[in-house]
Amino acid sequence: MADEECVSFENALRELQISADQLKRLVSEGEIRAIRGDIPIVLMSGYVTPALAHRARDAGVLDVLAKPLVARDIARSLADALQQPS
Repeated sequence: MADEECVSFENALRELQISADQLKRLVSEGEIRAIRGDIPIVLMSGYVTPALAHRARDAGVLDVLAKPLVARDIARSLADALQQPS
């Protein structure tokens, strides 16, 4: 991997500490893509409901993982994200 690709990958993994209400607002108002519209977004949260997951996907989130997280689900989701065209 080229140096610039490594930097991009490292910068793509971010953790946002937000409340359940903030998460619902981000998803319902479509603001989630404003965080970084040029990269795939994988949402990992302890606040996931089926309705929230559906709205998140409609808002452009690639995948939604509910906590507690399972390593194989994270690996699958990140592999899918890396296959997305940039």
